[in-house]
Amino acid sequence: MIPNSHRERTTQLLLACCVIQIAACVYLWLSFKENGYLPSPFVYDKADTFMDLFNPMYWADEPGRYTDWGSVYPPLNFLFLKGVRWLLVGQIHESDAFTLRDSAKPFIPYIAAVFAASALFVFRHDLWRGFTGAQKALFFFIFLLSPPMMFSIERGNLIIFALGFLALALARPGWTRTFAIGMLINIKPYFALYLVAFAISQRPKELISCTMMAGAIFLISGILLDEHFLEFLQNLFQFSQDLNLFSPRELLGLPSSVSAFTSVLRIYSSVGGTFSIAGLGIDSIVTLVESIKWLVILAAFLSLGLGGRRIPIETTLAAATIAITNLGVWAGGYSFILYICIIPILCRLKYWKLYLACVFLIFMPIDVITLYNENLGDHYAYLSDATVPVIWQLSLGAFLRPVVNFGLLLIISFDIFENNATSSAALLKDLHAAIRRKILARKILACLGHNSTRPA
Repeated sequence: MIPNSHRERTTQLLLACCVIQIAACVYLWLSFKENGYLPSPFVYDKADTFMDLFNPMYWADEPGRYTDWGSVYPPLNFLFLKGVRWLLVGQIHESDAFTLRDSAKPFIPYIAAVFAASALFVFRHDLWRGFTGAQKALFFFIFLLSPPMMFSIERGNLIIFALGFLALALARPGWTRTFAIGMLINIKPYFALYLVAFAISQRPKELISCTMMAGAIFLISGILLDEHFLEFLQNLFQFSQDLNLFSPRELLGLPSSVSAFTSVLRIYSSVGGTFSIAGLGIDSIVTLVESIKWLVILAAFLSLGLGGRRIPIETTLAAATIAITNLGVWAGGYSFILYICIIPILCRLKYWKLYLACVFLIFMPIDVITLYNENLGDHYAYLSDATVPVIWQLSLGAFLRPVVNFGLLLIISFDIFENNATSSAALLKDLHAAIRRKILARKILACLGHNSTRPA
């Protein structure tokens, strides 16, 4: 909750951010009309629009989804997409995912509208208590027009459907939260990091119930879908270990983690590239950056362990969400959209101004500032349905967002540690004082007892 003394100023700031987002959308529209494709941070392959939706939708009705395609989507996603595919094209069987997209073309505006409307489920009254209606409306439009959200819609990524469940997990305790987290893990497996957070913060009840819920959903949906559904686990492990899965252009489109930089450096080194900074070669730089990243993630979880159950569970989930986006390149820039759910939680913490500044910077259209251009030649662009000359742009956002996101993880780690280190110190002080009082009381009683036994 934003303090009353800052409420009017915050509303003015939100209004200014909303104006900036609208201006950026005008820029994107003019750029599209002129060039026939959307510029950075949208994916450089302009023929691949909406394919994060239609690739798994095609494989939803194919038996080799786990054995041939090597999917890392949990079975629940395919069951959902089976229903969506039936609504879009009925029983028609297409030869590939691109043909399926062509068949569903008349419905794509409606699909994009549903994706956009899914953000409304975030703004629950029980989560956004203390915010005015005007503030919630401005937050909604800032988020909807932000590069991470528009990027997710353009890709058709299913993470959008995680928004409602994350908001539910943050707002409603008990079995509602358990169900929501179970669903989240079966939408995107990296939400299993919440279970690690529960274990470290000494919440055995939440750990056991959420693990059982996620496992039950996985097993039931897997049995209903595919006899090979357990291959998903092996595919997921291989996916996380594949360092050459993404090209440098994909890595630097809308990265969320500093691991995007180290992955690009590894690719550069693998093709014979060399350079050094302050005497450090590529391998040393990669090791240093990755070590610092993992040390900060470890510090975040150690802070949760230090606070334990004294930390509100909503704060624990918020910290784990920020850790998820920093884990690696496979979390992707889509994961930034999760931050709209944790804004109300961050506003309850000590450094709420810094949190809002970081989140706003991530949501702002800083990609309009181009640092480097590369002419890729003529390529087909799906949105304009034409072959056009495509220029890939390396933007300021590609460098700034991962760094700001890493800073966000540092701040919340320090915030939690500072509060709970103080609480722990106060607790130890009170404990020592209680022990001293108990010892003193025993001495007094012993003296009284000794005096009462002396002869008169």
